[in-house]
Amino acid sequence: MSRMPEYDRLLCKPGEIIGKNYRVISMIGEGTFSNVYLCVDLQNDVEIVIKVCRNKRSYVLAAEDEIKTIKYLNSLD
Repeated sequence: MSRMPEYDRLLCKPGEIIGKNYRVISMIGEGTFSNVYLCVDLQNDVEIVIKVCRNKRSYVLAAEDEIKTIKYLNSLD
């Protein structure tokens, strides 16, 4: 994994591990404030998607708002 200071992004390559439990398969998206990776959960052998926020306060706050919104939407199901 590498961090490009000029972009404050965590860039992962296929095969790299995120947080000890997730192996990156591929990057599937890139937006204004995050990168999105298709990964495998090494404990369950299940594919998951991980969204990695850029390391800037304004982007972290936006990500926290997004988490709240998703939790709320999930509660409606």
